[in-house]
Amino acid sequence: MIERVVRFALANPLFVVLGTALFVGGGVAAFKQLPVEAFPDVTDTQVNVITLFPGRAAEEVERQVTIPLEVVLAGIPNSVRLFSHTQFGLSFVILTFNDKADPYFARQQVVERLRETGLPEGVQPELAPLSTPIGEVYRYVLKSTSADSRELRSLQDWVVVRQLRLIPGVADVISLGGLVTTPVGLGGGGGSGARTSSARAVMDPSGPSAGQIAIAAIASRRRCMAEILSARASRSSARSVIEVAVR
Repeated sequence: MIERVVRFALANPLFVVLGTALFVGGGVAAFKQLPVEAFPDVTDTQVNVITLFPGRAAEEVERQVTIPLEVVLAGIPNSVRLFSHTQFGLSFVILTFNDKADPYFARQQVVERLRETGLPEGVQPELAPLSTPIGEVYRYVLKSTSADSRELRSLQDWVVVRQLRLIPGVADVISLGGLVTTPVGLGGGGGSGARTSSARAVMDPSGPSAGQIAIAAIASRRRCMAEILSARASRSSARSVIEVAVR
């Protein structure tokens, strides 16, 4: 058998060269597409449900929030474990799925189940960002010698956050501190520990031109407020310094 292979290789050198080149080329292509990670993610698929119930004791949160969530989320396809933790004003539920579950499909199933939950008024459960326990947390600080805390927070919310969320692999960006400028009608909400400064447009009904102001013009002005904040933040970005710390 070996003698036949040797005689064939000696009689057909071009075929042997082409076969070797094809074999090497396939190996190089497979090597380039092979995912190589220093710390491979071997964790299970998890979906974290976080619910805030401010001002309530842990026993009350357990009774009115955690237990109803456990009842609704039990029995989701491919789920293998359900763990919950309750403390003052906070309910934390973790669902673990097997390897057959796709992360996005698992989150979709959890969202559909949460719609059936009868929680107290004003209590809204939220899903934690799609991340794994081996992920990293990057912390940075915006500093400036001329811009105040409101301008720095505007720079953070309207410029920095948008750019960071475009980076592949970034699960979420959470802002802390600063004065939040929230134009009325554009939606509220800010980072934890931040105070809110609202911008309002008040019309004088006794003015001579009050009846001539169109609602569309007011809405257009409100949309321009976001652009003004972004432009102001861009002007101060040249004077700001970002310090990044890795945890």
